[in-house]
Amino acid sequence: DSVAHWLEEYRIDGCRFDLLGCHKPETVRAVCARVKEIRPDATLYGEPWTGGGPIHFGKGAQKGLPMAVFNDHLRNAIRGDLDGTAIGFATGVGGDVDAVRRGVKGAIDDFTEEPTETINYTSAHDNLVLWDKIVKTQPGASDFTRRMMQKLAIGVVLTSQGIPFLHGGCEFARTKQGNHNSYDAGDEINDFGWTRKGEYDDIYGFTKGLIELRRAHPAFRMADDEMVRRSVFFEDIGRTVAFTIDGTVAGDAWSRIYVAYNDEPKPLDIPLPQGDWTVVVDATRAGTTPLGTARGTVTLPPYSMLVAYRD
Repeated sequence: DSVAHWLEEYRIDGCRFDLLGCHKPETVRAVCARVKEIRPDATLYGEPWTGGGPIHFGKGAQKGLPMAVFNDHLRNAIRGDLDGTAIGFATGVGGDVDAVRRGVKGAIDDFTEEPTETINYTSAHDNLVLWDKIVKTQPGASDFTRRMMQKLAIGVVLTSQGIPFLHGGCEFARTKQGNHNSYDAGDEINDFGWTRKGEYDDIYGFTKGLIELRRAHPAFRMADDEMVRRSVFFEDIGRTVAFTIDGTVAGDAWSRIYVAYNDEPKPLDIPLPQGDWTVVVDATRAGTTPLGTARGTVTLPPYSMLVAYRD
């Protein structure tokens, strides 16, 4: 009744449920039915865990429902642990590449029925924000390296199937000065720190370009698991993650798209599939504007990514 009231009287666009895992499945199903009856395009998502105690609606319980859940599997794979020094795919040497691959495909081989059921992210209001996590994990890294890690982490989220979630300010390296539980810390810690937007304009521009790319190309946001299975194929090039997308399956203007990540602190040579490829994302730039062409083998700098396409 409360959710219906908010939709009808306040015209909200959707609901995000804190500790959704506390709710019984029948309650969640009733909420979904009521909300979609009032507003079919409403967004519904939540946390598939609790603050302690048994989980009633965990990852997997949302299958077949218009309710998405946070993908902590991908989050942990990208960044490492929440508040400690454990590394992830984008924050140091190594990382769980298999978990990243499952996340890239919208968790359809993990806990979802459709890719629209996963919320892909690296940080939220709880725990260390992404930049503070990188600083804690890599205390001796240069500012340049940390910037590259931040871009790569955001890049994995924005080029994966599913629903991307960006914590406010991550696009300009927002910091909470290492505070991992800032609910009572006041404005000094919780302020976005807008002056950082100019200081970290490279991260801002890179994130903006990736959002533009994702919005322009439906191949990055397929809603059906069978479409993903028919179009996303991983390349066998060692332990890192690289994949092609058959854009024709999603009706994309680009017939084939190639995405590769270098999650290591050294340059990586990537063999491109046969033919000429137009590059739209490299180590420093992202968007839909061609940056040049490539064929054969390309070298990815440390902690960087590549997106290229063929018509």
